[in-house]
Amino acid sequence: MSPQEQALADDKMRAEIARLFSEARRYDTEDRYLDDKLRAEVSKLVAEAGQIKMNTILAPALAAAGLMGATAAIVKIFF
Repeated sequence: MSPQEQALADDKMRAEIARLFSEARRYDTEDRYLDDKLRAEVSKLVAEAGQIKMNTILAPALAAAGLMGATAAIVKIFF
């Protein structure tokens, strides 16, 4: 192999290595982006689950307690 061919092969090899490094950095950045996006989505779901728990358990319990208190007050007034 002549020196010119060797230099060309070396340049091609350096270009290929640089391309691979840039691809690796891009995938690493995309993975971090996806991880951050996934974390945000999970925290959003957790917040929604807390809101659903509040609406399905606490609100009816509060309404029942209010109804019992009102009934007790009416019973006390009349009896």
